[in-house]
Amino acid sequence: MRRDVLARWEADGDLDPEAYPIEVAPLVKDINVLLERNREIVNRSRRQSADLAHAIKTPSAIVRNELEKMQAAGQPVQQSIDALDRLDAQLKRSFARMRADGGNAAMHTFTDLDTSLGRFTRAFAAMARNDGKILTTDIPPGLRVRMDSSDFDEIIGNLLDNALKWSHSMIHLSAREVGDFVDICVEDDGDGIPEDDYGSATLSGQRLDTSKPGTGLGLAIASDLAHAYGGKIQLSVSDMFKGLHVRIHLKHTGV
Repeated sequence: MRRDVLARWEADGDLDPEAYPIEVAPLVKDINVLLERNREIVNRSRRQSADLAHAIKTPSAIVRNELEKMQAAGQPVQQSIDALDRLDAQLKRSFARMRADGGNAAMHTFTDLDTSLGRFTRAFAAMARNDGKILTTDIPPGLRVRMDSSDFDEIIGNLLDNALKWSHSMIHLSAREVGDFVDICVEDDGDGIPEDDYGSATLSGQRLDTSKPGTGLGLAIASDLAHAYGGKIQLSVSDMFKGLHVRIHLKHTGV
């Protein structure tokens, strides 16, 4: 029964009372009620967070539009635009955490890396070429991770965007299966991040370098989402390029 209950946390459907001894049939029925109530709570929470995100997005866009008009007219509003960028990023981070904590991490969901990383490879390879840079990949076929595709895309998009921004000329995207996990790595030949700042980069969202635009929250958002799905993100020095090496450690689907 314990194994069946754990399986139901990751899939829809109820336990079959007739599959168990008659002495525990009432308990099985109660468990089914609890499972259904939990699903309702999760779904309601996700709908509320989505509604809140939508409600905030419109006024934020209006404020941004007005600020850009003022800037075009010569008004000194860059600090206000930067503040709005950071507010939007903080909200995006909060909604990402709410979405993951709201049940995606416990539901039967997966991302096909052939599809997701293939799409990102095409998009970022083109952007890299436009910047005079090169994106290379090493991604074996058939890998899948236990993560909602929108959350996975959020992580990879942030990491590749950072690599494109800070690299000098080379970016490398790779993936490999490691036991029950899959490691996805993004490496670049930029100046990297000092080891003492690794914690700040993945937890606080602090901007470590203000020489380029951004909010400093990309790694923090990626780290939040990875942890919500039982994974983690690790920073190190790239053996290939001597720049930053970001490793995302996520559970394999086992399929």
